[in-house]
Amino acid sequence: MGEVKLKINKQKLKIFIITLCICQALIVKWSTAYFANYTIIQRSSMILGLILLFPSMKILVYKKYFKCNVIIGTTLLSVLLSTYLNQYSYTYSIWVGVTFAMQILFLSWYCEYLDSRRLAVLGTKCLYVIVFMYCIISDVLMFADPHRYFFEWGGHTDLFFVGDKFPLTYLHLLCVVLYCVLNKNDFKKKRIEISLLIFWMFLVSCYSECSTMIIGSLIFSILIFERGMIDLLHCLQFIIDF
Repeated sequence: MGEVKLKINKQKLKIFIITLCICQALIVKWSTAYFANYTIIQRSSMILGLILLFPSMKILVYKKYFKCNVIIGTTLLSVLLSTYLNQYSYTYSIWVGVTFAMQILFLSWYCEYLDSRRLAVLGTKCLYVIVFMYCIISDVLMFADPHRYFFEWGGHTDLFFVGDKFPLTYLHLLCVVLYCVLNKNDFKKKRIEISLLIFWMFLVSCYSECSTMIIGSLIFSILIFERGMIDLLHCLQFIIDF
């Protein structure tokens, strides 16, 4: 019994680490105000994630994913070919192209890995926890260590832990959506928690002066408590499971 429990814990830990790598490589980007060259972390996360997925390489040739992987492989080849042909036209074009290709490969492989092992819900939970923690860290640093830069014409811009106002507020939106997807079957019971998350997103949008997400928060709050939004959550869950 102990060995089975240990095996399950190892599996959860592996999924959490791979999901963290996904988040670091594709979703979150640390601001230059906190880390000068985030590309190092981004590429290191992709390499680590691909290494952890490597023992499951046979998934890529499963009949269920074969056609999709052929399309993905063709896309990757076109990206790399375009990068090679334009290597003298853009600075660091090869590195940018290779990084983009690795991101596509990493994300598709990760999704197929979760689906093949029926771990989509676990992966979504891990992603929610990671995104939630990033939101907290960003919001705490927003007050504890603000970085405001003024322009000559009198305007200003703020750099938060995850970037400017758009990545910050969009990360909060992702946090709300993930929570809604995870609790779609208990939507009515979780109305208070969802309302608090939306209100939190609204406050952050107001403080960061992101008018786009201020309006987005209001529209989202109206839609989320309509019956039609529940159907949308089921569609989102279907996409995650797929």
